[in-house]
Amino acid sequence: MLVASQPGSYWAIVRDYIQGCTSFSDTIQLIRAALPIAVITTQRSTTTICSSDSLVLATPYQLNYHYQWSFNGIPLAGVTTNTLTARQTGQYTVTVTDTTTCQLVSPSFALSVVPGVTVTLDSIPRQCGPTGSSITLTGSPSGGIFAGPGVSGDKFEPAKAGVGHHIITYSIKSDLSCQQGIAQRIATVSAPTVSISPARSVTEICAGDSLLLSAQTPLNSSNYSYKWRLDGKSLPGKESISAKQAGNYQVIILDTEGCPALSQIYSLTIAPTIHVRMDSVSALCGTDHPPITLQGYPANGIFSGPGLQVINTTRI
Repeated sequence: MLVASQPGSYWAIVRDYIQGCTSFSDTIQLIRAALPIAVITTQRSTTTICSSDSLVLATPYQLNYHYQWSFNGIPLAGVTTNTLTARQTGQYTVTVTDTTTCQLVSPSFALSVVPGVTVTLDSIPRQCGPTGSSITLTGSPSGGIFAGPGVSGDKFEPAKAGVGHHIITYSIKSDLSCQQGIAQRIATVSAPTVSISPARSVTEICAGDSLLLSAQTPLNSSNYSYKWRLDGKSLPGKESISAKQAGNYQVIILDTEGCPALSQIYSLTIAPTIHVRMDSVSALCGTDHPPITLQGYPANGIFSGPGLQVINTTRI
């Protein structure tokens, strides 16, 4: 018996050493059959898919060939066509058997299945005024890109953004749809202003009188809360107050973001109450009487009536 492992022509010679006879067998031509093709190709050029996705693996089809797919070295029952829809992380191979029972196992194909990501961006503290220090932005998962007014790298700079409400985004880019996304937040830089506007252009009123003082703001008054002060002490009031006392008035406002603004000082004085009187004038006999000096209090008033003359700026 001969176990042949090489292609070629084989025959046997039989010798009968007793009779001295020699016999030749028929010649058998042994041909080495080509091994079946066992390679794995994919419909997409990737080795990573999303958990909600699948990937079709295939090996070239040949009529009457037998195919057996294996996952992590274990044959998959009933999976005997030239294609396989893969959905799990692991090693895939296919064993191809041709019509001569020759077999070949393909190189393994490693597939990774990854879960989807949720892209988030942490809230950004509001800034009172554009002169605040920069804020470090935090997004998840790491490796994304921050963008928006006042953004430099992973910093938000209020001075560059300016006053207002700014949309800041954090995005993750990937070839896989489940590994990409975008999140956004509003970064607020608030700088309220306020001034005191009197109802009359005066800084002095009479005792017992009052002056309406109003807080002037750039936005609707309902966007603010108000705190009035007189010489540093709190006063009741909202958008306006009725001032009746002398002193220095100020108003503090808080906008909806909690940012404060302090007005300039408005100084109000109370004029003292005066009592005007005039000395009596004695009865005169005839019209040729010398002039009489009139006296009124307080000084610097104006005399009026018949027979008055001004002599050296004094009315007589």
